[in-house]
Amino acid sequence: MKKKKITQWMALLLALALACGCTACRADEPAQQLEPANSAAEDPGETAAVKPVPGEITAPESEPDYTAEDLFQASYPVRFGYAPSEAKLYMAGNRAYLCLEEIEETFPECAAPAEAACRWPVYEDDGKTYVSLADADVLWGLCAFFRDDKEIELYRRATEFPEVPVSQAAGSEGTAYLRLEDICADQGADGGFTHGALERTRLEGWFLKTCAEGFYIAWIPRYVDPARGLDVDVSRDFSFYNADLVYTLDVLQNCGGRIVLHGLTHQTGGEVSADGTEFAKECRLSAEQITAKFDEAVMICSAMGYYSDIFEFPHYDYTPAALSLAEARFSVIYQQDPTSRRLGQIEAHQGGKGTVYYVPTPADYVYSAYDMDGILERIRKAEAAGQIQSLFFHTYLDADRTIVRADGLQRTYRLDENRNFLLRILRAWASLGCRPGLFDFD
Repeated sequence: MKKKKITQWMALLLALALACGCTACRADEPAQQLEPANSAAEDPGETAAVKPVPGEITAPESEPDYTAEDLFQASYPVRFGYAPSEAKLYMAGNRAYLCLEEIEETFPECAAPAEAACRWPVYEDDGKTYVSLADADVLWGLCAFFRDDKEIELYRRATEFPEVPVSQAAGSEGTAYLRLEDICADQGADGGFTHGALERTRLEGWFLKTCAEGFYIAWIPRYVDPARGLDVDVSRDFSFYNADLVYTLDVLQNCGGRIVLHGLTHQTGGEVSADGTEFAKECRLSAEQITAKFDEAVMICSAMGYYSDIFEFPHYDYTPAALSLAEARFSVIYQQDPTSRRLGQIEAHQGGKGTVYYVPTPADYVYSAYDMDGILERIRKAEAAGQIQSLFFHTYLDADRTIVRADGLQRTYRLDENRNFLLRILRAWASLGCRPGLFDFD
């Protein structure tokens, strides 16, 4: 693709940013959307523009590092390992790109790929080829660490992960359902998703790719913290940090993850995203406000080139009206069916889009850094009760239970095999004849 195509894509993203931020959008106007990464990607479908919900968010918008007009102009320094270089990391919205001609001398394996081999568009401009950072991971095993001083370190990725063989004594292999919870652009608040924690979340994605058939990513599309003045939508708020969050989401999906929309903001009023509720009775939302939240979550997801038809209510808290509207909007509600007399089983109902499935998490989740024995006991109890194997997990709990070592141009990723929650959970499932996978309702 030539420079003209880059300019057209920049204009599309500018229109998207304006559409998301403009308070004069009409509900009957179609939202601007990014094209899917390639023709084989799932079609997110059409999404109507969302009416603003008066008084819903009281925080001002966060200050962007650059704007939509700066696409492919905004850039950050790239180090080859620890060593400075002349290469740059280029921004296309919040998706980071490498110029192959700038890195090929140090990383000669980086030959220009066929576009069909990439999830995201490949661009050419003035004889130079630009490939997304997430595609560089898949194609050549390159990985990046985002530093607090707004530089990245580029490496060849190496992994030393243990095997997790599934027990044959349990009979036929079963499927367990794993959900990585509360992934959000929290800007590193309270040590949640710092640059280091985001890298270690990617580490666990790379591990899952070696031993799982798939997993789920509960993503909060819009991060709000009124006290800190944050209202972050990664489809329109462009920054170095947000590019790291998007890189992490891209890598997790390349490793077999599927997006779950975990509310829109996972908060209300003065609450912080991931701490508060959003659709509970005390939130006092009208049907129009609930629908607008669903639509905006889908729109942000589509704008980033992602697709999801799965919804999870924050803290599993909702009103009957919100549940009814969710059934009409999504195909999977990722929690216990409130009408079922059976706990811990997948249930099906007829909803607005056809059959709606409820997928519960009977083993619950890892409560704290001290809950290793507890989560393993809940897995055993779910098995004894004849329930499905399903739970959710906050990846930041494993941040200090993973090991990262840099040596020259190689960055090696390992797990602390005695303390790592994810590994112990997968080994417990393997002993029961299960490995993580995706829903199959056939």
